[in-house]
Amino acid sequence: MPKNLNRSPCLTAVLTAGIAAGTATTTLRENAAPSVTRAALEPPAHVLTPERLGEREGGVQAGQTYQDVSLHETNFIAARPRLKEEKRGGVTVTTVTADVAYCDVINRNGRYYPRSAYEAANAAAAPDLAEGGLWALMEHPEWWDSMKGRLENIATLWESLDIEDRTIDDGQGGQKTVGVVVAKGVIVETQKGLDAKALLRQKVKVGISTNGTASIQYVKAALLDPNFYDPEMLIPVVQNDFTYATIDYVSDPSNLGGRASTQEDTRPGPSAPLPVAPSTSAPNKEGHMHPLLKALCDKHGKTLEQVKKEHAQEYYGVLETIAEQVTQAQANPQTPSTPGTAGNPQPNAPPATETRRPAPRAGTPDEESLESQVLELTSELRSERQERVRTARLNIVSTALESANLRPVPARGEIDFEARFRERLEAAAISADNDQEARTVVADMIEERRGLVGSRDDAGRPAPPRAFEHLDRTNPANRGPALPVGNNGGHTLPGQPYAPVMEAARDFGL
Repeated sequence: MPKNLNRSPCLTAVLTAGIAAGTATTTLRENAAPSVTRAALEPPAHVLTPERLGEREGGVQAGQTYQDVSLHETNFIAARPRLKEEKRGGVTVTTVTADVAYCDVINRNGRYYPRSAYEAANAAAAPDLAEGGLWALMEHPEWWDSMKGRLENIATLWESLDIEDRTIDDGQGGQKTVGVVVAKGVIVETQKGLDAKALLRQKVKVGISTNGTASIQYVKAALLDPNFYDPEMLIPVVQNDFTYATIDYVSDPSNLGGRASTQEDTRPGPSAPLPVAPSTSAPNKEGHMHPLLKALCDKHGKTLEQVKKEHAQEYYGVLETIAEQVTQAQANPQTPSTPGTAGNPQPNAPPATETRRPAPRAGTPDEESLESQVLELTSELRSERQERVRTARLNIVSTALESANLRPVPARGEIDFEARFRERLEAAAISADNDQEARTVVADMIEERRGLVGSRDDAGRPAPPRAFEHLDRTNPANRGPALPVGNNGGHTLPGQPYAPVMEAARDFGL
């Protein structure tokens, strides 16, 4: 096996000559990994990742191209897996259909996959699909594994790849049509395959992550998406030599911002955004940057990309502040009663002590850029908050159920009592006002169920009596004393027959 492929899913050996020539093998790896330390997730020292590439002197410039880049992507959309049973050669198999990725959008990992790149990858995968060479692993391979992982971790064998056109929300109140990569395959009857089938049947949130190689070229975000919140960010665009190694099942996708994980969710955050080298041809157009973001950059004396990397907590705090300002402005629109002047500000103007950027004139490019930027940030943060809350509440339910160790209730026909109870728990947890209330509600519901079905620890103890069980005559313990049956005449004692008239006569001396 060539040295550059004898590696993990996202590992290519970096050759010194390649770095010196300006062409380097890089690695893109996201955080869809088990709960381990950050150091364990880092690639070996000789691997050049996009983060390491940006940290080199000079960083990256627009138009730069890097070949043979390992792309380890985490899907940012719901995989929507659909299971189906079918007969093949007299044997029942389980097939799965899952959404893999959107085309022509900047994904939440900060990368852009054009439709042509996915079309090329699907075409290149045809021989592997025909020969059983493209599969899904349960979680991405480790850094020390081969690029396609270990055979023991295979869960699904992919049989076809396609691109479907769908209409989705554009995040600004409208809709747009995008291509969605769809993978279809069959669940392999290995332990990992059975695990995957069980998770999908129970509606556990499972993500899909592509793992392959391609060339990438850095392009400014404004050229890819005019509404992107940071038009100056350099986005790696995947070229048409993209090929799949695996398309894997992973835990749910990385949350935007890489904030500290909750007690129930201990996965590490995503990698820091790629630093961008200052342009030598023209100054950075910070006039299109939101004033709060510009103030943060001025505070640290760094570019926006450097602030994102080195002061991520402050950066995302500013984003939340911007979103809250927009929400308040929409809820309380202010209309000045008289026009304002330099010496006589408008009645509804902000206090003089608050520093604000002068509002741009209507219809100017500056205004349009700020408006689209704020709308993008607001939509992004709202979605991220909702997803973060939902993930935390589902983790609360999972943790509580695992700790409770309840005795399972067998299904009856098509009624799955275990799944129904879990759905009730998840609905109650998600609708709670805060995490503490969610924990309390879930604990109460689990305790109530424990009283009905008991726990696994009670396996050696008698089950609690059912209502009216003492009236159940089919139970031998409730049948009462045994009475003789059959011909009992031989067991009676001889005696005089009862004659009431004769007894009365004797009483009168007759």
